[in-house]
Amino acid sequence: MQSSILLAIEDVAACFAIAAVLVVAVALGVGVILLVARAARLRGERMAAIEKLANEIGLGGPGVGWFPSFDNTPQPQLFGDFQEGHSRGATWVRASSIDIHGIRADLVLADYLYKVTSRDGKRSVTVTHEFSCLLWTPTMELPEQLSLRREGALDWLGEWVGINDIDFESSEFSNRFNIKCSDKRAAYDLFDPRMMEWMLQAEPPNLVLISGTFLFRGAGLYSAEEFAGVIRWIGLFIHHFPRHFVDSRVPKEDVSAWEARLQK
Repeated sequence: MQSSILLAIEDVAACFAIAAVLVVAVALGVGVILLVARAARLRGERMAAIEKLANEIGLGGPGVGWFPSFDNTPQPQLFGDFQEGHSRGATWVRASSIDIHGIRADLVLADYLYKVTSRDGKRSVTVTHEFSCLLWTPTMELPEQLSLRREGALDWLGEWVGINDIDFESSEFSNRFNIKCSDKRAAYDLFDPRMMEWMLQAEPPNLVLISGTFLFRGAGLYSAEEFAGVIRWIGLFIHHFPRHFVDSRVPKEDVSAWEARLQK
């Protein structure tokens, strides 16, 4: 009799255990579905916002799609950022020629994707990377290569072993930013005291200049506000160009437009 009761209790306990496992599994499944749905909703909201921004500033298509040849087009092919990994391509592109603070330019906004596969014996792991970028090619004579970013601990270590960036009159500016340029004289012309003072107040995004095109690359995907913030920063950057820098590098008709914008 007692053994029958114990067996019955064990059966009930087993049923409760199975039920508990099923409840947890269902809850986890529902949680995963909700997370996937939320991620899809957020991506949709982001896409709608960046499409709206692109329309507002007058950029053309193509928009959303898969563009594996993006890294071979004239501007992206200048940068190693678009030559990493495999299965590379843009997933969203909007572009046009526009006027920013009086200076004509080609502007490209894009989302980019690539994959990196690592192998350990028989096992391989593939990781997908995505980032947003803005490519700005102003109508200017800019043959130099230049990069600007915040100083980091590795930069201080590099200076200790003799790997130096450019030092400017402002020690605060030199200590905060790592700037390299193929022509130091050009860097000194661009980063005059007025430009340095402004940049110390308005945190610049990381940028790279090669063959007349500036690349602004996000750590991940930009929101519409972040894209708009980079474009606003470019306008203020142009506003703070030294006069002698503009006179020597910008077509005369754009110099007049740039001057007119300064008066506003």
